[in-house]
Amino acid sequence: MSPAMIQKTFLMAALSLSPFAGQAQTAPTEPSLKQTAPAEPPAMSREGKDKTNDVRGAINFSRVFFVSPKEGETVGKTFTAKFGTEGVAVAKAGAIEPGQGHFHLIIDGGPIAKGQVIPMDKKHLHFAEGQLEAKVTLPPGNHSLTLQFGDGAHRSYGDMMSQTIKVTVK
Repeated sequence: MSPAMIQKTFLMAALSLSPFAGQAQTAPTEPSLKQTAPAEPPAMSREGKDKTNDVRGAINFSRVFFVSPKEGETVGKTFTAKFGTEGVAVAKAGAIEPGQGHFHLIIDGGPIAKGQVIPMDKKHLHFAEGQLEAKVTLPPGNHSLTLQFGDGAHRSYGDMMSQTIKVTVK
């Protein structure tokens, strides 16, 4: 074999052993509002703890956030609140699957403790169909909005999967 053939054979063998072999290279993209579910973590942790309400499971990074309005923004009496996620999937309520859930909007209140069922009333709005936005009507004044992620049974994923912002309604 010629030196060029040996080099070509070596290069092909090295590429086939690469962890990226066969994967297309793509440019990084902005996160979308709806993410795909991460690989399913084991149902139980090593300590024997139930992981069905552990949205982070084996994922290193996940969060929920307001796309709009932004912290400190002045909004009209009726405005559209848009919700976003990273590292978790948005799904309809019902099935309880690790790494997915749906949004709840808490008006003038803070996050719900992990594992607690999120109340359903005028101040605790549920988006059980997997909605990514909602029309909200509030009286004029200063208000806090807390976006809370919950599982299929409306149990809170806790403070780590929430965001609270303040807005002024004119």
